[in-house]
Amino acid sequence: MKKGRVEEAHGGTLFLDEVGSLEMGMQSKMLQVLQDGTYMRVGGHETRNIETRLISVANRDLNEQVAEGTFRLDFLYRINAITINLPPLRDRIEDLPDLVDYLLEKHSRTFRQNTLPLSRNMMNEMRRYHWPGNIRQLENLIQRYVLIGEEELLMSELVPQDSKAPDLLMDVDMSMPMSLKQVTKKATHELERQIILKVLKANSWNRQRTAKWLKISYRSLLYKLNALGRVDAPRIRRVKEPPEREAKPSGESRLDNSPRFL
Repeated sequence: MKKGRVEEAHGGTLFLDEVGSLEMGMQSKMLQVLQDGTYMRVGGHETRNIETRLISVANRDLNEQVAEGTFRLDFLYRINAITINLPPLRDRIEDLPDLVDYLLEKHSRTFRQNTLPLSRNMMNEMRRYHWPGNIRQLENLIQRYVLIGEEELLMSELVPQDSKAPDLLMDVDMSMPMSLKQVTKKATHELERQIILKVLKANSWNRQRTAKWLKISYRSLLYKLNALGRVDAPRIRRVKEPPEREAKPSGESRLDNSPRFL
């Protein structure tokens, strides 16, 4: 007597995620449901009717799967009444800030966390990232940030620590002639920026130790930081304790003597 997903969608919406991964046998069963709006419970003998709206999602071209023999053409005709093509995140990176704000609010509410917004430096790194995992990768990243509250974890995924050198040619525009002097200056500025950030993190964001490490004066480091723009140190927040435990003072949510901004 247990209702299945199809029966639960009666009068509502049936959502098929990754429809291209359905087995051929399941495609045949779903085709019958879509053709005449009837189905039968597992182990049952009574034919039942359903009225529902169908929405399906695929991350591959279903016409290619039909050609490969992994997707039924008649099933494709049934689900392909209206098609909406969504470009990947890397092709609409201008939507990133709105998506980040939405996901931060969503998961902060889910996990009951007062999450700080991402720093400008972090957002710039996210804009430069290629996002091979698309929106799901972004959501997974935001979930971890909401739970842990450390931008360093996000940065380690966007900028792998074992990379030998930054890809300085990534932003070179080859569609028109360029000034070698300007391109070289921009690449040098970006390389210097990444080196300073790495040394800052290694010295717990202490500027005096960083200047000694880089063998430059403290004033020179301040000048370079000013030229780079505001650099946000990671803001560490602990996950909330269970309700039965005594709440910690709000002043302990950040490490002592750790500047929030440089």
